[in-house]
Amino acid sequence: MKIKVKCPCCGAVLAIMKQENVENKAVTCPICKERSPLVQFKVLGEPVSNPAPQPKPAPQPVHKPEPQPDQNSGSTEFDPGTIINLTNTPGILVRIDESAEDIVLKVGKNVIGRKVSSGTNADFMIATPGKNRLSREHLVIEVKQAGNNGFVHNVSLYKEKVNDTYVGTEKLEYGDCLRLEEGDIIKLPDATLKFVLKK
Repeated sequence: MKIKVKCPCCGAVLAIMKQENVENKAVTCPICKERSPLVQFKVLGEPVSNPAPQPKPAPQPVHKPEPQPDQNSGSTEFDPGTIINLTNTPGILVRIDESAEDIVLKVGKNVIGRKVSSGTNADFMIATPGKNRLSREHLVIEVKQAGNNGFVHNVSLYKEKVNDTYVGTEKLEYGDCLRLEEGDIIKLPDATLKFVLKK
């Protein structure tokens, strides 16, 4: 189960896995990089279930082992369900609502938006013929190196005022920073994408 918490330093909303003895752990915010005890994070709403599995069976994700307690601080670093890509390459987004080219993510920030002829900061543009509900700059997927083990993929909205966007069944709000897991479905206003890891 995932719960939403608010960073006490920058106010970012994070989705983290609910674990045993969670009150003794610490969280490093992926937005401001500050590390704080989880008890200082404000819990928002009720726990959120993971999205229902997709019909096609996907390979089992590999989770980092739970870290051991820090001898100096008496707490452990809390890992909110990090998925590691063992191929050491960033993941891809596959458009599943129609035939289109896959979006091959790069290390760093990947801005995704509506296809326009000019005036956009998007790295990847999605064609939405006759529809303009998807913003020119709508979504950001930040790909970060996770030591020597692979990459983590965090998704957030580019700006505050955009049409409804979902990761699985969870509505993505401005300020949220959710960690993508293999098989997650991203429902944009005019397109549906599936996050997968390269094989």
